[in-house]
Amino acid sequence: NKLVLGLPWYGYKYPCVWLGGTTYDPSSPPLCSLKSVPFRGASCSDAAGAQLGLAEIVSLSQMSNASKIRVDASSRSPAFEVQNTQ
Repeated sequence: NKLVLGLPWYGYKYPCVWLGGTTYDPSSPPLCSLKSVPFRGASCSDAAGAQLGLAEIVSLSQMSNASKIRVDASSRSPAFEVQNTQ
């Protein structure tokens, strides 16, 4: 018997349609509102973002305007922010 393991070597880039507000934790980033793209009754979906390959994600994370990489406590997913310079 063999076990096949599939790893998602990709992620998503979600642009903020509104950035601001505050969170209760001052060390957290500002709140980012995403474009609403309903899917099967849910108020959002991955269609609001663009899929990126691992190489592009690593490149973005190393930019000087990228935030520190955080890991979400519930999903254990890494995330970071990059501010557009345009």
